[in-house]
Amino acid sequence: MPDLPRRDRRGLALGVALAVLVAFVGYREIQAAVRRAPDPVAVPSAVIDRLKDVSPEALAAAGSAGGVSIPASIRPVPRPLTSGGHPLVVYVGAEYCPYCAAERWALVEALLRFGSFRGLEATESSPLDVYARTPTFTFVRASYSSPVVEFRSVELQSNQPAGLLGAFLGTYGDLQKPDPLEQHLLDAYDRPPYATESGVIPFIDLGNRFVSSGAGFSPALFQGLTMPEIADRLSDPTSPIARGVNGESDLFVAAICREDGGTPAATCSAPWVSEAARRLSSTGSG
Repeated sequence: MPDLPRRDRRGLALGVALAVLVAFVGYREIQAAVRRAPDPVAVPSAVIDRLKDVSPEALAAAGSAGGVSIPASIRPVPRPLTSGGHPLVVYVGAEYCPYCAAERWALVEALLRFGSFRGLEATESSPLDVYARTPTFTFVRASYSSPVVEFRSVELQSNQPAGLLGAFLGTYGDLQKPDPLEQHLLDAYDRPPYATESGVIPFIDLGNRFVSSGAGFSPALFQGLTMPEIADRLSDPTSPIARGVNGESDLFVAAICREDGGTPAATCSAPWVSEAARRLSSTGSG
């Protein structure tokens, strides 16, 4: 390589110095962003209380408002998905995923109608993804107990990028792997015509009668809010958050009631559940 004139050598040196500076600043910014992904903490009891006590007016208003995605009916109808003699609900998602973050609100609200969680924790979606830091739950250390329905969950990846390269590439640390049954459900139903494309998360199978892929409403509804602030809005019939979360939850409740024989009756016979069941029937489940 020929010797560079002095002016060119100075320009090259300046360019290298600027590149190093930009790389250093970018590295520091990514480090700061990565640190903002919180460690999971216990869900505030007030949030659970509000999820369990959403006003009937808000639940009914959400159904009449529409605007959420209706779970797809599996056709032809396969054998029921059960565990211990009860309908089985299976969720597959990831902590980094803002769409999973939104959908967990509706799923947790629905499941609290039939049982209770232990070890359910609060976290946020990735600060490096779209709809950054969406407040949500994580099922990683959670267990669920119900006399009428079983629940299994898989959180595929965390909300922490897999090192500095992961922060650039948008890849995250692994958490849990699907077991053979869960992988079978993904292979069978997390693809067209039940999803827009293969491999969409969140994925929810409701007793092998209905499946949901992707969020039923936009995570944009939660931006800038805390978990208690989101929970406070669920009983307001005029709130877009209530219409999104409750509207999707209503459909999950109706699907579970259909599979568990309508138990508990106080929930499954509610007018808002009947309306949600009508909307589910519109998918051609028969």
